[in-house]
Amino acid sequence: MSGSGAGPWDIAALVPIVREAGGSFSDLTGQDRFDTGSALFCNGRIHEEALDAVRAAL
Repeated sequence: MSGSGAGPWDIAALVPIVREAGGSFSDLTGQDRFDTGSALFCNGRIHEEALDAVRAAL
């Protein structure tokens, strides 16, 4: 799931839930930040590939 324009309070609450479930999170630059207004949450095994795909689409 990716989002754009979300507030930090929207994203921060999901980070520990996703990570505990084995997923991964980053902003769209690949950094571990939730204050940029963008986020990528996905299966931990495909996070880098999903991040590349999102970047290519922007």
